[in-house]
Amino acid sequence: MYSNRGELYRMYVFGLVGIAGVTLTLSRQIPNCTYSSFVAMMEYIYTGRAPELDVFSAEPGSGVDRAISLLELADQFFIYSLKQICEKQICECVNAETYTFLLQIAQKTNASQLESYCRYFERNHQNDMNL
Repeated sequence: MYSNRGELYRMYVFGLVGIAGVTLTLSRQIPNCTYSSFVAMMEYIYTGRAPELDVFSAEPGSGVDRAISLLELADQFFIYSLKQICEKQICECVNAETYTFLLQIAQKTNASQLESYCRYFERNHQNDMNL
């Protein structure tokens, strides 16, 4: 009896092939998450190295969109250090065209550093924007 429990626990935790060829597959879906953002977050968690975020890249799945996706994921999983890294990178993209969108993202993700920078930009560049 105890050995079966141990085997089932091992299968549940590790998703390994069980007794008599039974396979247990575990899958979890994370809403509004791209695969590349999830991998970048996991690499950050396990290595401590900041992901490479080129916010000005024009390639699909990279650039500011990837940074925003990673910011939302870091907020969802309460990884504050990664969140600050993303905020710092996204701040470089704040301009008259992106200001309102990035302010909404900052408020949605509780990104205080990004929100403060957007407010600063609003105060100091009112002539450049159509408010």
